[in-house]
Amino acid sequence: MNRKVYIQSAGFSPDQDYTWITYEGGLYKQEKPDYLYEMNYIVQSEAFSVVLACHKKNIILLVTGLKTKDRKDYHGRSIRNSIAWVSSYEEQKKFRELAAEIIIDSITEKKIWDYIDDAVKDAGNTWGYEVDSQKLIDLLDKEKVEIKNNIPVTYEEIRKKYCKNNRIAKNNPFRLKELACELIYCDDKIFGNILKRNSSIIIAVTDKKSKDKFIEKNVFRGLSNLVDSDDWIDLSQNKNNYILLILLLGIIIILFFVIKILRS
Repeated sequence: MNRKVYIQSAGFSPDQDYTWITYEGGLYKQEKPDYLYEMNYIVQSEAFSVVLACHKKNIILLVTGLKTKDRKDYHGRSIRNSIAWVSSYEEQKKFRELAAEIIIDSITEKKIWDYIDDAVKDAGNTWGYEVDSQKLIDLLDKEKVEIKNNIPVTYEEIRKKYCKNNRIAKNNPFRLKELACELIYCDDKIFGNILKRNSSIIIAVTDKKSKDKFIEKNVFRGLSNLVDSDDWIDLSQNKNNYILLILLLGIIIILFFVIKILRS
């Protein structure tokens, strides 16, 4: 399996600004993950965000805005880490589990944040930091403790109640837990159909992004504080309502002209 991990971080010096690097063949090199622009477009990347996407038969998990505990820049500001895991479609279940674990962790103790923080250290190289890439790749194989502790087994019994349509809601702990549940227990066929697309955003969790961005990018599940509903909004229902409204307006216009003709 061709797993790869990318890290965006910064060093202390003014010329060591935020840069994406990866570790390959025993060497660090500056390189951004594919599909980064589209994933960043759908989230506020400066804040904690999670994006699960597929692109060119790869599955990608992007996590942004992880504040470090001890690393500071020359202004004394806490440096933030972003990380992207990339592998083939065959590993989508492990990617879904890791995404769910990170989402659950964001509302509890943030242990994974600390784990990632420990894997990124200050260094005297060009970028001002170095990465233990293997430690981060190993996260895909670690037992997902937070999921087992926070998602009851009974969720599996009600997973069929989750609709197959795209849905969005306000970002809050209850919806985060539901989303994590869906990632674990959702029917594989649903994800399989999504993965058949060449490129697609599967889930997007962020602080401030408008629901219009989620709709534009056809996101399967989206959570943002700018969505104005605490309950899930079924986007297909909204689309159906829009079509019905157009049809109704069309009927009214036709009736108007019919009545006008009859009166003339």
